[in-house]
Amino acid sequence: MQKTLTNTARLLACGAIFAVLAGCAVDTKPAPAADDSRDCLHLAQLHSTRAISDSQVIFRLYGGEEWVNVLEPSCTGLGFDRGFTYDTRLHKLCRGQLIHAIAPARSPCSLGVFRPWKGPQEAPQ
Repeated sequence: MQKTLTNTARLLACGAIFAVLAGCAVDTKPAPAADDSRDCLHLAQLHSTRAISDSQVIFRLYGGEEWVNVLEPSCTGLGFDRGFTYDTRLHKLCRGQLIHAIAPARSPCSLGVFRPWKGPQEAPQ
């Protein structure tokens, strides 16, 4: 009789564990992002870039999608030079990577987060 109670107790314990695990597995999707921002863009998708100010660069992807990056902090002279270089071995541009304005003797600037761009009327704050 003792053995039957032990097996029954084991079955109940296993059932409880499975119930808890099943409850945890129900919501496996990540929570939706508060916005559509990205930390990285893949270089293979990149069609062109355009600096529109000392603090904003537009990245156009193949297919026409455009993303704006607000530099952290702004990049002195970038809006005037309108061009920059970067060096990456990651096959993508990511938040925190450095870019360099074309004019020599300028300090490098750090990329910020990428946000969808729909035109100047929606300039990021």
